[in-house]
Amino acid sequence: RVCDATVELNHEGIATSPSPQLAALLLRSGRLAQQQIDSPFVELVEEIERKSFADHLISMNKELLLKQGDKSLPTTQLKLNLLDASNASVSVDVYHVCFLGMDDQPRHLLGIVEQNEDQQQLSGSQDRFMVETQVETLDSSNEECSSNSSSD
Repeated sequence: RVCDATVELNHEGIATSPSPQLAALLLRSGRLAQQQIDSPFVELVEEIERKSFADHLISMNKELLLKQGDKSLPTTQLKLNLLDASNASVSVDVYHVCFLGMDDQPRHLLGIVEQNEDQQQLSGSQDRFMVETQVETLDSSNEECSSNSSSD
């Protein structure tokens, strides 16, 4: 599965560069997109989940710094609710890798995948949809051919 957005955070949980995909996912543009870079990522997380997510980042920082030799930790998967520009909740899966950056400080790479019911329903009915679409296309072609042949 492909991520809808990726973002890299420094050891303080602040984005290291713009993430246009994340801004689009959260319906943020212009000033709001810039604010996303200047503010801790945790501010995009629903209030009820902020402390646990911040604690997770801190514990990953500590664990990585205590490890000898390895420059990264195994990927973890989290389910979070992010807030869009209108403070509506956006359910996401977050794939998180903590690694040591060039500055010997922990970094966090987050791969974000939006979760919604439409995606789950689509994956179950995709084959049926494709067949129906092909049948409709064939029917349209036949009608076009029939009208062309009748005008000859």
